[in-house]
Amino acid sequence: MPKTVEEMIRESGPTGIAPARLMELVGGEMSRSTLNRALTSLVRRGSVAPIGRGPARRYVTLSPFSLADVEAFFQRSASMRPLAPFREELLNPTPNIDPERAKRCAQIQALANPMDRKYLPRFLVDYSWASGVLEGSSYSEIDTEALVVYGEREPDKPLEDAVLALNHKQAAEHLWNHRELSVENICVMHALLTNDHDVAELASSDHFLRKEQRGVPRIYEDVNLANSAYLPPYRPGTTHARDMLERIVDTARTLGECQELCV
Repeated sequence: MPKTVEEMIRESGPTGIAPARLMELVGGEMSRSTLNRALTSLVRRGSVAPIGRGPARRYVTLSPFSLADVEAFFQRSASMRPLAPFREELLNPTPNIDPERAKRCAQIQALANPMDRKYLPRFLVDYSWASGVLEGSSYSEIDTEALVVYGEREPDKPLEDAVLALNHKQAAEHLWNHRELSVENICVMHALLTNDHDVAELASSDHFLRKEQRGVPRIYEDVNLANSAYLPPYRPGTTHARDMLERIVDTARTLGECQELCV
């Protein structure tokens, strides 16, 4: 049984699908005008939404994705997924839940007690280990605890993995003592996380940066993300990266202030 237009849009995943690609999928089963009417109907029903303009326009589903949908999407190689270029308009505050529910969430959040300092050592281990896993570290949770708590390095594992764990520990300790949301604080965190401590053996590691490149928005080279269809913005010779970071921070502050007013 042929798939409907709505099913094809849903199966395209979070990045959506262009009308031209839909025409390829439906083959000769419908004309472009019929497809356009179907898309207009789906938009009016609230089933899908258009993003972008002109030739770059795509349609995305507004139905919640199931876990199976998400897993199926990411099982495809990055080269087979639709490109997802940086879209500045997505930096605008657009709450995805209704105001009443947002208010209730803010009230629940206000009931949470600040983390007691006695839990900090456990947090440092969990944070350093989990963050290392995301970056491909070979350190296990036990290896990380031995290093972070007792200063014992695993001799059979790479030095860069040990330094990576210790950098995350230092960054977490800094965040514990400096919780203000600011561009400056984010830059300090970045500098701590990418510090190679002038160890020559770490110069070629992808985890660390030269001193002049640490703690500053990247403007010196293009950014390539492995196994991803996302295309980060690249504006060499401009302050674009910092401008966007400041915009994100300002948006987060605004939303935080709104939450406090709701409580």
